[in-house]
Amino acid sequence: MLFSNLEVEVTENLDLFIADKPLHRKLKISLITGDLSGDIKRVIELIKLLSESLTFLETITYFLDREQLTDIEFYTMAGISRQTWHNIATFKTPKRDTIYKAIFALDLNYPEATVLLNNAGYEMDWSSKRNLVIIFCIIHKHFDPSTIDRLLNQVNEKCLFSEE
Repeated sequence: MLFSNLEVEVTENLDLFIADKPLHRKLKISLITGDLSGDIKRVIELIKLLSESLTFLETITYFLDREQLTDIEFYTMAGISRQTWHNIATFKTPKRDTIYKAIFALDLNYPEATVLLNNAGYEMDWSSKRNLVIIFCIIHKHFDPSTIDRLLNQVNEKCLFSEE
């Protein structure tokens, strides 16, 4: 996969991706400026989201409305418990893993995922192997829970969706 702004080549090999620290530095810039999928509507939406001071709940509600998902459809698809969703709906900040599940359920690209994390008070974390796998999955649009857990398991990290 090539990100044209910095001509960054992203390998399909997870182990090479995790080990390539110089690539991580280039990607941090390129993903924000180059992973907009050529979809002008999503670019305009992203600019709107960045220009407003939205809470996490307002941001996730925006994405749910865009995908035309009900709350129940979303939290079921994301593997989020009803109680966790209730906590989110009452303005409690969810755990990072809950936000990752939301990112995958909503098929968010890297800039959108970053906005969602930021509006919950987190940043995209490039410092751990586990988080690099999450980033790898977002970049390569691996949104299937079993694929994500398999890749996490491949590098001996805790699964996101299953208890394995």
